[in-house]
Amino acid sequence: MQCLLVMPWGAAIQPGRKGVPAMIQLLKRLFSVGGGNNNSKKPVSLEALLSTSGRLKAAELQAFARSAGFGKFYATVTCPVLVGSSIRSGSLTPRGEAAMAKQPRKKTHLFRADQVAELVEGASLESSIFPVLHGAGTTNGDPTRFTIGRGLGNDIVMNDQAISEAHASISVLRGSYSIRDLNSTNGTKLNGAAIMQGSKPLKDGDAVTLGRYNFTFYTPQGLYSFLRQGK
Repeated sequence: MQCLLVMPWGAAIQPGRKGVPAMIQLLKRLFSVGGGNNNSKKPVSLEALLSTSGRLKAAELQAFARSAGFGKFYATVTCPVLVGSSIRSGSLTPRGEAAMAKQPRKKTHLFRADQVAELVEGASLESSIFPVLHGAGTTNGDPTRFTIGRGLGNDIVMNDQAISEAHASISVLRGSYSIRDLNSTNGTKLNGAAIMQGSKPLKDGDAVTLGRYNFTFYTPQGLYSFLRQGK
């Protein structure tokens, strides 16, 4: 006995020796193996790209930028970032485990660029990507201002003794960006020039130096281009 398959729109397929393969192909196009439409991938969220330390996962972020168009990328990554580029040679004063143990996190140690030595901690900051976002433990109540420092109350926490408790801040207002030094011990530089007072405007590709760490500032557009280039 033959059966008649009636499709939802009223068309009918009568399975015969030739009709069965065509029917199977049609069903495969209409339904996924588990049922339902499985053509669209689960959207990527910014939370999924963040590590527990609050940095963006570089490999996952680059893979996302290479697979997505800019519109999809910008819908996910809407904030500017600081991308670590290099670590300046220098040392902390005083150095040594004994000196560090006396005040392990309360004092910012002077950074002197004329002496070559390794920092006690913080080398992992190199090539990190810090999103300019309000952190979970932030004590900053200004929605347009993002603080950077060693203290846990900052929006961007850089766990290093050459970074001051409150080191610098970045302001984002109506698509414009600026940076200010917060009277830090080791200073903040923009494109090699020390920021002495007031705010300085930031733009795509600007070099930002915090203590002994060199970063590049990127807007979402600049970050997308940077990641697509594979640098």
